[in-house]
Amino acid sequence: MRSTEVETSERARVLIPNSYLITEKVKNWTLRDNLRRIVIPVCVAHGCDPREVKAILLKVAEDNPNVMATPAPSVELDDFNADSLQFKLYAFIDLSKGGGTGTDLRIAILDAFYEADIATPWGRTDATPRDAVAQNASNGKTSGNGAPRAWETPEQVATAAAVQRHNRNFAG
Repeated sequence: MRSTEVETSERARVLIPNSYLITEKVKNWTLRDNLRRIVIPVCVAHGCDPREVKAILLKVAEDNPNVMATPAPSVELDDFNADSLQFKLYAFIDLSKGGGTGTDLRIAILDAFYEADIATPWGRTDATPRDAVAQNASNGKTSGNGAPRAWETPEQVATAAAVQRHNRNFAG
């Protein structure tokens, strides 16, 4: 059997039968150059301004020295559901400058979201005590439907419930 040996980006060697190369489509990421598009999915909590999120994602990409200016980075509001707004950041990078650009972008996105007070949704399966929800509702700390805000941790909700119980016990 005749075959072709190909080395992957992880430096693994793969033997591909020549018949496969003739009859099937083959994707070569580095045939002519080392440029590649990366896609970074990003979710934010409801209530965040999508225009601000888009601007932050573009700025983070433009500020990274490994992201190419041409073609320019782009952002799409890909979808929204009950839990989050889902964006995608598209950026072209030069693989010859080394890896890690995706990780650098993700860290910079988290830092920028923290600075701008943009909340990311956290999957939660825990129950929220009713009195904590009532306390949050009276303080205006809800998402509008009586549930805690997406960025409140279970510990914050439990602390609010304990404070409310304490206040009720000593109220008189």
